[in-house]
Amino acid sequence: MRPRLFPIISRLVLARDRHGRRTLRRTYRFEFTETGNTCREGQVVMLGERVEAVTMEPYEMVEWS
Repeated sequence: MRPRLFPIISRLVLARDRHGRRTLRRTYRFEFTETGNTCREGQVVMLGERVEAVTMEPYEMVEWS
């Protein structure tokens, strides 16, 4: 599977920020690879302009020499 170049909006809802103002909560899905051979999924949740959460599938750290 070839990784996507851009994140995809998978959810868009109205929510309240920490000050009680209405803003958009956007959930973006993306794919990434640690070696070029595998494809993993990740997600970023934004509340307004603030990053609320980042999740990524577990992956192995690769050392490049």
